[in-house]
Parts: sequence; C-alpha cells; structure tokens
Amino acid sequence: MTKNIALEHPWLDRAPLLLLDGYRFAERRRRGADDVTPTRVAGSRALIVRGAEAAAWFYGDDALRRRDAVPGVVAEPLFGPGAVHTLDGERHAVRKHWFVDVLDAEAVRTSTARLGTAWREEVSGWDGEVDVFERASAVLTRVAVERAGLAVDARGWESLRRDLVAMVDGFGAVAGPRHRRARGARARTQGWVVAQVRAARDGAEATGLVRAVADLCDDDGRPVADVVAATELLNLVRPQVAVAWLVAGGARALDEHPALRSATADGTLSPIDLAQEVRRTTPFVPLLAARAGRDTQWGDVTVPAGTLVVLDVWGTDHDPRSWARPDVFDPLRYARERVTSVNLVPQGGGSREHGHRCPGEDLTIAYLSVMLPELARSAAVVHESPVSLRRMPPRPRCRALVEGPR
Repeated sequence: MTKNIALEHPWLDRAPLLLLDGYRFAERRRRGADDVTPTRVAGSRALIVRGAEAAAWFYGDDALRRRDAVPGVVAEPLFGPGAVHTLDGERHAVRKHWFVDVLDAEAVRTSTARLGTAWREEVSGWDGEVDVFERASAVLTRVAVERAGLAVDARGWESLRRDLVAMVDGFGAVAGPRHRRARGARARTQGWVVAQVRAARDGAEATGLVRAVADLCDDDGRPVADVVAATELLNLVRPQVAVAWLVAGGARALDEHPALRSATADGTLSPIDLAQEVRRTTPFVPLLAARAGRDTQWGDVTVPAGTLVVLDVWGTDHDPRSWARPDVFDPLRYARERVTSVNLVPQGGGSREHGHRCPGEDLTIAYLSVMLPELARSAAVVHESPVSLRRMPPRPRCRALVEGPR
C-alpha cells in the first residue's frame, strides 16, 4: 500500500530557514523519527530524506535527476556551467568516466606524495600565531594547480588561493558580500582556465590535466565547449582546496582530544580512521538534491514527478542507526562500525565509478591522512571558538598558536 505525505503548510517556503538553521535545517523540520519530511524549498514541493536506506534510494533510483535540482544561484558560482554535477544518464556516465580516469590510484599516490612534502615543509616553519586554514589552503592550492598544469596568471598565488576559497565559501549565501565574492571569483578563475584550455586546443604546448581536459568529449564524441572544459578542470582543482575546511576541523578535534592527538602523532591511531571521523563530523555539505523526473516510489511513499528530493547529509552522517553516539568524535569507532557507500556520505554516496559520489573522495582521505598526523606532531594549539552549525560552510579560519620547537 502506498501513501502520499501531505505538507503541513503547502505554500510556506522553508528556504529562508535553511539559511538560518544551517546544518540543523533538516533535523528541525523532521517529525519525530520519520525519515521522510515533506516541505517546500525554493518554490518546489520537496521531500527531505535521511539515513543509509534513503541514501541508497537517492543514488539508486534513475527517476531522480540532477539536471535542475540545485538552484542556479548556488550551482553557478560553485560548480560552474555545464558541470558533471548537473548531468544525467549517458552524458553523466561519459563525463564521470573521465573524472575517474584522471583520479586513478596512481594520481592519488603522486599528488599525496607531493602534498606530504610541501605540508611538512610548511608546518615545520610555523612560529607564533598561524591560521591553519589559510596555510592549508595555500599548500593545497599550489599542489592542485601545479598538478593540473595550469600557469598562474598576474593575480599571483595568494589571490588565486583567495578566489578558490571564495568559490566554495559562497555556497551557503544566496545574496550579500559572500555571494558577490563567489561570483567574482568564479568569473576571474573561469576566464583564466578557459584561456589555457583554448590555447591548448589551438596547438600550444600543454601538460597535465590541461592537456587531458582539452581532449574532453561529450557522449556524442564532440569536444565539449571551452567553458565546460574549464569548468571541469576547476572541478578537479577547487575541491582539493576545499579540503582545508576538513584540515581545520581536524585541527580543532585533535586539540579537543589530547589522547587522540598523541595516538595520531605516534602512529598508533590509524590516520585513515581519523580522516573518516573528521569527514563525518566536520560540517561541510549539509544537503544534496535531486528532482523526480517521473513519478516514483520510495518504500510506501509516492514521489510525484517534479518533487525535489533532498538528502540530509548531516543527518545521515549522524544517524544513530548507523553510528553509536553519533555526536561524539571517536575515530576508534571504525574498528567496530562498518563504513558503507550509503551510511557515510560527506562527499556523496553510491558508486564512485558510475554514480554521483565524488570521484575525488579517495584523494581527500589520502590528503587528510598525511596532513592531520603532521598537525598532531606540531606544537600548534588552536585558539578559536567552536564552529557554528548555522554558517554553511564554517568560516574559513582556524587560528593557532605555535610555541617552542616541534
């Protein structure tokens, strides 16, 4: 027997409350223990779902499309025009294959080795007050851009770093200074990459990912537009810089748990388990969206065509059915609790190779696995107030004091 779930207030749009409640938005809309919450967001009838079973449906039902799920005011500054995140069907499959190919195991090993060397050199030179986020994003920017084969323009490294950070930082603001900074950063950075893609296609010497993306074709075999090729190259670079938010979250967690910091520093705590717990507990992506392209069904719930389906990422990563004491930072849990493709979804769920899970997830885990132990061994002590769960993403800052030798 199927059922339709009625909205309590069918004409009341809850989008403003998303900006107010942040990562607690879905939790505050939820009715008791229900996994399906009807609401209205950005003018659309919506269902908010959470939990491993919901994530399995969200990533497994081909009726759910991404093409028009994320409002342009969010998608354009963050993802860029024509991004893989907005594709469905064969077009998505072909584009996703390219991402998986250029982010294979060898690419992860090479990039992580380069990052590890640069990060050790960076941390070893700290003295006095430092901003862990700023320094992490600077190192990540340099490693990502050099690996991509991009030539830095007249803006220089620091301006480029700020623009890449601004593109991510703006996703939780649909107006105001933060949104304007994100749009300006997107325009500058997109133009910079388009020029290099165009030059490579015109025969200029190009290396690394610039060469690879210059040859990128759509499912019809035709080269994608210059602007789309630039978008996808930035969708390899920008997420690597976004790892700085997780590094800052890890720095705070290590300070709050001295025993775990010691175990990380001496190698008795698995750096991968630490990385997973930082990803699970550090606020970043609050929600992910799809839209029903036709009538479909989840369990006994009817989902009409056009319905916006919103996966509560924060709620799924803190679901007590998957995680004991979900609000406690405990990297030791992974010796007892199994990670699946649908119960830990900070970078999406389902299949990395064929679905909408982030193809750079392995790179994120590898980066954190070398960056967090280095922080644990440093003398850096964070002196920041706790992160607000209202701001999306958290403020890009993590100030620490470094006293004495390492």
